Amino acid sequence: MDKQAQIVNLREIYADVMDYKDLEREKEKLEAERDGVSEKYQKEIEQNARVAQDQGEYQKHADELAAEYNRVDAEVKAVEAEIQKRQSCGRRIETLVVALETAGEDFTVSLWGSMVEKVTVFKDALVFTLTSGEDIRVAPC
Repeated sequence: MDKQAQIVNLREIYADVMDYKDLEREKEKLEAERDGVSEKYQKEIEQNARVAQDQGEYQKHADELAAEYNRVDAEVKAVEAEIQKRQSCGRRIETLVVALETAGEDFTVSLWGSMVEKVTVFKDALVFTLTSGEDIRVAPC
């Protein structure tokens, strides 16, 4: 195992995982949209308090705005969850890099083999079975 090559590779993966500026921009856009819907909803409530109007129509419009708010809010939360997932993955990669950097030069294929009994590849994850019997599931970032 070329430890330095693995460290370089992991740092490249880390850079890719932690590059989520596009998600931050999407989140900001969605938050602005959500705020706009919230403002419209608040104005609807204020107008209903000031001006007599058909309550059935008011309620229909208010329900539409509430549904739109909930839809956009769910999208914001989905983007936030993806950002958190990437941050978590980045922390795992950082931990692995530190472990490799501090392992010393005696970190070899045979040492790896003495720690890892097998690796099972699934469509959505890898499962490392350690010689201690412990399974470590690693989902893709």
